[in-house]
Amino acid sequence: MTLGSESLLKVVFSVDTGDGPLPKLKKESIWGEPKGKRKAVLRNVPFFACNVALGDLIEFKTESNEHVFICVREPSSNSTVHCFCFNPPLLAIVKTALLTVGCTIEIGPIPEYLAINVPSVQAANCIKALMIEHAASEQLCFQVSCSRHPDVLEEKFEDDSA
Repeated sequence: MTLGSESLLKVVFSVDTGDGPLPKLKKESIWGEPKGKRKAVLRNVPFFACNVALGDLIEFKTESNEHVFICVREPSSNSTVHCFCFNPPLLAIVKTALLTVGCTIEIGPIPEYLAINVPSVQAANCIKALMIEHAASEQLCFQVSCSRHPDVLEEKFEDDSA
């Protein structure tokens, strides 16, 4: 189903992109399909917001003409994974592997950054295999920002204090 942007609204999430190659952001807006007065289903893959995924039913409040995220009301069965890949041939291989198992990939504010929707255990296993295969690589890294496949994908956030 293709939704026109006229039937969607932007839901604003508080984020902190920290230091690094990404733009410094404090907010991310994600398309949502309205489902009642203060609820929406997320219709794109989050780039920076954590603990949410494509298809989640979320609740929001409206303040200062923005629809601000409050909480997830009904999680989808999707996971969200972020990927950096600084090797173009490897990036092409990764994209092909992920598309083959049904992942949705959105390219971030820099072409080396991907937001990946993981719709199934098969897709989660594909990402886990890529993580293991390239664990020592400085050319490819993954971050699980929302795991709905906890037996396969663990949520791990790097500790910057070390």
